[in-house]
Parts: sequence; C-alpha cells; structure tokens
Amino acid sequence: MTDDYIENKKDELLEEVCNIVKIESVHDDKTANENMPFGENANKALEYILDLGKRLGFRTKNVDGYCGYIEFGEGEELLRNNRSFRCSTCGRWLDF
Repeated sequence: MTDDYIENKKDELLEEVCNIVKIESVHDDKTANENMPFGENANKALEYILDLGKRLGFRTKNVDGYCGYIEFGEGEELLRNNRSFRCSTCGRWLDF
C-alpha cells in the first residue's frame, strides 16, 4: 500500500518538496517567541510541511514550535517522520 501511495502521489510530492525548500527557514531571534522558538520563517516552514501532511491525509502534530511529526498507519504498521525545519545559514552549503 505504501509503495502504491507514493507512486500515485509522486508528482505532487516532488512539487511540494520544491515549495518547502523555497521557504527561507532561517533561525531569527528577532521574530522568535514562545510559539515560534526559532522565529517566523522557521515556523512558516514547519507549519507548511505539517499542513501538507494533513492535506495528504496523514495525522500531524506541532510540538511547541520546536519540531513536528507526521504519522501514517497504526499499531505495528505505524510510520512516523519527526522533523524540525530550519537552517542556520542561507546562501552557501553547510557541512555537518
């Protein structure tokens, strides 16, 4: 089922990946607050990806603005993707 789902949504998923990387999700102390601990743009990226998960039929959860997760399935068939969406520097590649 998972392979079929991904294959059927491939074009939509690729377009959404392009959309998410366009968001400049830079940590910004000037716009950070208790609801957006990494700032407005990082929060925009997090909310975008969680909204995408909802639109695709997944269950989603925003964990106090620090990260979020998207779930598919239940019980032993549960797939959960935990992510935070932010970068520290734009305009150049980072080595981790």
